[in-house]
Amino acid sequence: MGYILGATGGGVSSMIVGFVGDTITRCHDDGKRDVIILVPNWPTIYQPPEFPTVYKPRSRPAQPQPSRPLFKDKVAGLLIKTAAAVGQAKRKITNAVEVIPWDRFYKQGQDDFMIYEISPTPSIRNNQAAVLAKVVASFYRKPAELRKWGTDTLLTQLPAYRVNFRIVMTPTSVNFYLLLPRDKAGEILRKAEAIYDSGITIAQVQELPKLNAEKTFCTELGYRKHDIFSLDTNASNNYPLPSMLTAVRTLEGDDVAVFDAMLEPSDRMEWLKDAKAAHTLLEKGFIPDNRPATKLLRMIIQGFDKARYEILELTRFTAKQKEALKEWKKEQSAYREAARIRADMTPATKRKQDSDVLKAWLRVAVQSEDKGRAKDAAYTIAGAWKDLSADNELERFDVPAKWTSRYVNAIETRKGFSIRLRPNKVSTEEAGKFFQLPGDTLIQEFPQIQARKVKEVSLPDELQQYDVPGVRIGYVTERGVKRLAQLPLKVMSTEAQKGITQAAINDAICTALFGQGKQGCGKSAGLGTTWAYDMVLAGFTAILIDTADGQVLRDFVNCLPEDYPEEKIHALNFDNKAWAIPTGWEDVYGRSFAGTGGDEELAALEISERITARFVGFINSLSTTGEFSDRMAQYVISAMRAITTRPGWAFLDLELAMVSPAYRKELLSWPEVQAQPDVVRDLLTLQDMAARGAEGQIVNPIMSRLKTLSSTQFLTNLFYQAPKMKVDGKPVLDLRRIMDNPEGGYGHVVVIQASFDAWQEAQATILGFFEDKINFNAFSRIDTDQANRKPVLKWIDEPHKVIKAIEGKLSGTAVEFRKYRVKNLFTGHSIDQMGAAAHALLDGGACISSYKTERESELARFSHTFAPYTNAKDLYAALPDKHVAVNKVRLPSGKDCPAFIADMIAPPKMVKDRSHVWLECAKKYGRPWKEVRDSIQHKRSVYAELDSDWYAKVEDAKEAEKIEKAAARKGGQKTG
Repeated sequence: MGYILGATGGGVSSMIVGFVGDTITRCHDDGKRDVIILVPNWPTIYQPPEFPTVYKPRSRPAQPQPSRPLFKDKVAGLLIKTAAAVGQAKRKITNAVEVIPWDRFYKQGQDDFMIYEISPTPSIRNNQAAVLAKVVASFYRKPAELRKWGTDTLLTQLPAYRVNFRIVMTPTSVNFYLLLPRDKAGEILRKAEAIYDSGITIAQVQELPKLNAEKTFCTELGYRKHDIFSLDTNASNNYPLPSMLTAVRTLEGDDVAVFDAMLEPSDRMEWLKDAKAAHTLLEKGFIPDNRPATKLLRMIIQGFDKARYEILELTRFTAKQKEALKEWKKEQSAYREAARIRADMTPATKRKQDSDVLKAWLRVAVQSEDKGRAKDAAYTIAGAWKDLSADNELERFDVPAKWTSRYVNAIETRKGFSIRLRPNKVSTEEAGKFFQLPGDTLIQEFPQIQARKVKEVSLPDELQQYDVPGVRIGYVTERGVKRLAQLPLKVMSTEAQKGITQAAINDAICTALFGQGKQGCGKSAGLGTTWAYDMVLAGFTAILIDTADGQVLRDFVNCLPEDYPEEKIHALNFDNKAWAIPTGWEDVYGRSFAGTGGDEELAALEISERITARFVGFINSLSTTGEFSDRMAQYVISAMRAITTRPGWAFLDLELAMVSPAYRKELLSWPEVQAQPDVVRDLLTLQDMAARGAEGQIVNPIMSRLKTLSSTQFLTNLFYQAPKMKVDGKPVLDLRRIMDNPEGGYGHVVVIQASFDAWQEAQATILGFFEDKINFNAFSRIDTDQANRKPVLKWIDEPHKVIKAIEGKLSGTAVEFRKYRVKNLFTGHSIDQMGAAAHALLDGGACISSYKTERESELARFSHTFAPYTNAKDLYAALPDKHVAVNKVRLPSGKDCPAFIADMIAPPKMVKDRSHVWLECAKKYGRPWKEVRDSIQHKRSVYAELDSDWYAKVEDAKEAEKIEKAAARKGGQKTG
C-alpha cells in the first residue's frame, strides 16, 4: 500500500513523492526515481533490496491524483515519529548508496527572538495594556502554516510566535523586558509606545542575567478553576504590580528574582468549542474542571445521573409530575452550586468565552545563597497575584528541586515547559495584567526601578550623516534603537543636506563647547578625547592642555593610529625641567603679511608692532595691581619696539632695556631703532634718568611685573632664553604652520603639560602664556581667507586651575574664535568655575555637554538650553554617574537642535607606547637647562660689566663737569 505525499511542479520537471513502509520514493516526469530507505542505525551490513515501484502507469490519468486535503499533515507526523526512531537513512540513486543525516528530512526551526528593555516614565498608562495582548493574539498561525516543505530539508517545523514579559529584580534594580519574535518586534514596539507612553525608552539588549540552577528556587502559577473563569481585569488599577515589587525588599547581596509571563497565540475556534462545552456542563449542573481525574469522575457521575434521571422520567407521566421532577433536579446540591456560579459570574468571565485567548506560562525563579530567602521572595511574587482573585484565581505550584535545572533552562530558552503539563488559557483582558509597568507613584516608592524620567528625542538628519567624517558625540536611544549622533566635518552628500556649505559646517564645528560633570564621570576621557581624536583623523590640528598630571595627554598620544606620523606629535612637557623649552612669540618671524607688498622694512615693522601689542597685553594680565599707567606703557612699548626690530629677542632683552644703560646704548646704535624718533627719544630719556639715578620711578613697577617671569631659575630658563630658530629664520615650533597643516593628511597634535605639582603658582603663568600664544597665532589667520582656514581644536582640561590667568582672554575669544576657525573646548566640574569667561561663553551661544554634576543647580541654570528637558530635577535623576550626558549642539543648517541624552563615546584604546616621543620633543624644542642658565647669566654679567663702565664714565663726566664748573666760577671771580 502506498501513500502519495504531494506533487511539485513549476520548475524544470514535476515530481511525485510516495511513502511505502520504510521507503520514500520520488518519481520524476522523465522516468527517473529517487528512492530513500529508512533503516535503523545498526552496525550491520546493509544489502539494499529491490526497490518496489511506487507509481505504476495507468491507462486513464496522465498524472497521479493529488492527496486528499490535510492527509499530508498526518503523513508528516508519521515521518517525524519515524525519524526519531530511525536516526539516519540511506539513499540509493542510480545504483549508489549514500548515508544522509536526518536534518535532510526534518528539523526544528530556530526560535529567533530579540530582547528589549523598557524604561518606564512617570506618566505611564496601563489601562490599555490589553490591546498589546490582542496584538500578540493576532499572531496565531495554523499548524499547517508552521510546517515548511522544501528540497534541502523535506520538512521544517517552525516555532509558534511567543512573547515574554519579564521582570528582573536585584537588591538595587528592577528592570522590565520584552522578548519578541524578530519579525514581529517592530509591530509590538510601536503598539507599546502608543499604549504606555511615547516617552518610554525601549532599548535592545543582547542578553539577560543568567540564573544558577543550584541556587535557584522555582514556582509557577496556574488557574485554580477551569480556564473559562476569569481573573479580575479592572483596567483602572495596576494590580498586582505594587504587591509584586515588594519582593525587591527581601533581596540581598547577589540575589536575583525573575517573574516571566510567556504568551503564545491560541486557536480561537478550538477555544470557542472548549468554552461552549464547559458552559454547557455548567448549565447541566456540573462545575467544569481541567484536571484529568475530575474529567474521569465527572464521566462516571454523568453516567449514573443520566441513568437515574431517565428512569425517573420514565416513571413520570403527567405534566405535573414532570414539572415536579424538574424542580427536584434544581434542588440537587451540585446543580445549586452551578446555578450560583452562573448567577454570580463576573462580566469578565462572560466576555472571556467570546474573547481571543493566549496560552500563558507564568513562572517565578529566585536565585539566592539563602534558600529560605529565595523561597520567601518567590512566594511574595506568587502571592501578589491573589490581588486579581475573582471568579478564578492563580495558585502556586512549586517546582521539585530535581526539575529546577530543566525549569530554569526553559525560562531562559523560552520553552513551553510546565510541571502542570499544560499552560493556562487567558483572555486578552487578563493578559493585559501581565504587561503592567510602574507609574510615578511606584517609581518614587521603589527607587530601584530603572525608569526614564525624561522623554526620548528624535535625532536630526544632520547628526546622522555617516558617509562623511564627523565628530562622534554618543549613542542616542530612539524607539528601542541606538543611533550614533555625529556632527559632520565635511559637506554632506544626501539630497536633504546639499544646501549646507562647508562654511556653515565650520561655523557649527568651531562654536565653543563646555563639558561639565562630577569627577570620574568620563568628560575628559570621553568627550574631550573623542573630539580631539576625530578632528585629528579628519586632518585638523588639535591642541591639548592638561592642568592635572598629564595622563590624559599620554593616553591620547598612545591611542593615535598605528600609521600616525610621529613628526606630527609636538609634546611640550614643561615638567621636564632638564630640557627648558623657550617661550616667546617667535612664531611671527619668517611670516609674510598681507599689505606689505614684499617690503622687508614694512614687514619688520609689522612684526615689531604685533609683538609689542601682544607683550603689553600679556604683562598686564600678570599684574594683580592693575594695568600699566600711561607713562609706564610708553616706555615699555618703546623698549619693545626697539628690541623686536631684530629676531632672536627674549624677555631678557626687555629686562636689559629697562635696567641696563649699556644695552640701551647698543639699541640706540641700531639703524632700525634710529629710524623711530619717538623710540629714540624715550630711550634717551631713560638714559638721562639713569645718569641721574631717577629711572626707578618708571622702571621699578615694570620690573615687578617682569619678575613674575623670572621668580625661579627654572621659570627664568623658560622665558629668558633666546628662541630656537631654524637656519631659514623660521621658528622650530611654528605654531601657525601646525594649525594650518598645509601638507594635509592627519592633523597635528600639540600636547602641553605643566602640572601644579611641578610649578606651583607658576603653572598659571606658563599656561596663561601659551593661551596667549595660541590666541596670537589664531588671530594671525586674518591674512588668510576664511574659507581656507582649517578648523583647529583647542582643548583645556580642568581650566579652573588657571582660570585667573586666562579668563580675560577667554572673554574675548569665546565668540571671535569661531571666525578664525578655532574651537574652544573646556572640560571641568562646573561652568561656574570659568569665572568671568562663563558669561562670555553662554552669551556667545556656546554648546553644552553636561554629565551628572555634584549639584542639581549646575543643571538647573541650563534648563532653557536643554529643552525639552526643562525639568532640572527629572533630568538630574535621569543621568547616571558616568558615561552619559545631555548635549546641546549647533547644527550646520542653523536650525535649532533639541537637547538629547546620549551614551557618550568611549575613549579610543591604546595602539602603541609612544613615551619616547616626549623626550625626543624635549630635545627638539628645548635646550639643556644648564646651557640655558649659563647663557642667561653670561649675558647679564656682560652687560653688568658694561653698565659699570657706563656708570663710571657718567661719574667721571659728572666729576669733570664739576671741576669745569668750579674752574669757571674761579675764573669769573678773578675777572671780577
